Amino acid sequence: MQTSQSRNVRLLVLSNGHGEDEVAVRILQTLIQVRPNLHVVVLPIVGTGLA
Repeated sequence: MQTSQSRNVRLLVLSNGHGEDEVAVRILQTLIQVRPNLHVVVLPIVGTGLA
């Protein structure tokens, strides 16, 4: 039986510009430390999303 900690979890993150990109990066860095199996897909709606 898999626990919720061991399952692969997918997360879609949408951002609406550079400021939101920066906030998303900080949140995702922490989430990935806590949940290393987290599969993240990031979609910038405005701009290039280089943050």
